[in-house]
Amino acid sequence: MNKHSFLKNDKLTEEGKIACSVLQIDPILLQVKTKDSFKTEGVSDKVAETRHYHYEMKRKQLLEEIHEYLKDVSSRGSNKAFMRSKFVDHEIKKARISSQGNSPYHSRTKPDIPLRVPLDEEARKKREMAKDILGQELNKLVTQNKMGHTTNLNRTTKLSSPKHIPRIPKRNEKELQKQKDKRDQAKFRAEEETRKRESIIYKNFKKKEKRRTESMQKKINDTIKQQKRIYENDQKHYQEIQSMSMTRKMEEDKKVQIELEKFDKKMKKFELNRQRYQQEQARSKERRNLMSPSSNLGSATQQTTKGRHKIEQLSEDEINFRLRLEKTFKNQLEHKEKREKHLLNMRRMHQAKLAKDNERFNMNIRQRDLDLQHKNKLLMKRIKEKAKIGSHKHQDDEYEVKRENVRLRRENQMINYKREMALENNYKAQLIDQLLEKKERAAKARERSKTAGIPNSLNLSGI
Repeated sequence: MNKHSFLKNDKLTEEGKIACSVLQIDPILLQVKTKDSFKTEGVSDKVAETRHYHYEMKRKQLLEEIHEYLKDVSSRGSNKAFMRSKFVDHEIKKARISSQGNSPYHSRTKPDIPLRVPLDEEARKKREMAKDILGQELNKLVTQNKMGHTTNLNRTTKLSSPKHIPRIPKRNEKELQKQKDKRDQAKFRAEEETRKRESIIYKNFKKKEKRRTESMQKKINDTIKQQKRIYENDQKHYQEIQSMSMTRKMEEDKKVQIELEKFDKKMKKFELNRQRYQQEQARSKERRNLMSPSSNLGSATQQTTKGRHKIEQLSEDEINFRLRLEKTFKNQLEHKEKREKHLLNMRRMHQAKLAKDNERFNMNIRQRDLDLQHKNKLLMKRIKEKAKIGSHKHQDDEYEVKRENVRLRRENQMINYKREMALENNYKAQLIDQLLEKKERAAKARERSKTAGIPNSLNLSGI
């Protein structure tokens, strides 16, 4: 089969028209159209191109669908009963059904019921609906047959009245007694056997119960022993841990004691050094008072010659010591001045650095604000441009193409929805037709069975 054998000179054949009616496709959508046919006043070339492209894609999709449908219908051993039954001529199908009606009930075959749905996603719902309808029909027929059986039973009970029952002659009483004795003996034996069996079962049950209790007691004793063992092990472990902790504590206390002793020694040593330092300070103070030229020395020279004699008698060591002290004081003063200058310089440098950092931070914030303002301006420009495009519809081709694509997509969705609903309604109508035909065949079969004398219980075979 060629790919598009159902088209001749871009027109549908009878086969294609039947396929369109089955698949609920509008033949107008399969016509060939040029790009000029989509051009109208107020529509740009790009919009016309998009419409033409969309139409061609839709047409191609529908042609592929028809091709697949025809291929499935004409394929050998196809299981699509719904499509095949639609494609076959309706008159031939009617003739086949009528020929089935004339055949006897045991050779009659069940008709093909279209339980397969063309739309796969709704197959389950349609099958359930078909089963429910058929189940209701079968229940009705079963109830009718039951009613027929009850009427037949009523007729037979009237015939079996006490007048029509023949009388049975009385048997010999001895024979009856023997039979009764035999029955009693058999009953007694059976009771004895049951008693023996029950006693054996009871003994076995008692033995099993005894074993079970012994095993349970053994398990309980084992668990108690195990728990005792675990408890003893835990106690040992706890004692070991406690002894270890005590030894560790003792060791730690010793270490702390040693550290405290060391600290006490250091403190004593520090106290001795402090006392020595204080003594040396006091001595140096006395020497300074003695050696100072402004107060002590001047007063000693001015007061008496005795003081002059004492000064002359001063040793060279004391003079050198005084000079050394003066030098150290000078050095300390110079060091202090240098340190103060250094601290001032450091403060100034730190303040200058902070000022620079603040300036840089403020500059960055200003730059960021300017960038944000620039971006906001650009965004406002774009928004205004888009608003202008929305007010003047035919200025921007891209916007028009997008809008046209959205509109065509919605149209396509509506067409697909309508097709789906039409297929569903068509399928329901076909199901109802099939069931009505079944009813007619069942009624005909019932009439034929009445005329042939076949009982009502076998009428279900015609369904």
